[in-house]
Amino acid sequence: MLTQNHAAISTAIRLEHSHMGIQAFLSDQLMGTIEIFPSWGLDILPAGVGETDEVFVTNNQPYRLLEQAVAAVTAEYLAHGRIEIPDYM
Repeated sequence: MLTQNHAAISTAIRLEHSHMGIQAFLSDQLMGTIEIFPSWGLDILPAGVGETDEVFVTNNQPYRLLEQAVAAVTAEYLAHGRIEIPDYM
């Protein structure tokens, strides 16, 4: 049985910085890209964000924290990228 201290456990979600933004991977599958924008150019701002702050944008939605953007990318990927398994009787 694997435990938290087991050497074979790796991080499920991996982030890579590229010229396109921050790419979020689930294992080796690209789930989506998160871009960083200055908030002064956006119409809708997340709570607690000022005009001088930067925001993380993915799926046409700005987020205050990178963790929130990663969660949104992951949820979108899992909701639309799931494999339908047929019921067999």
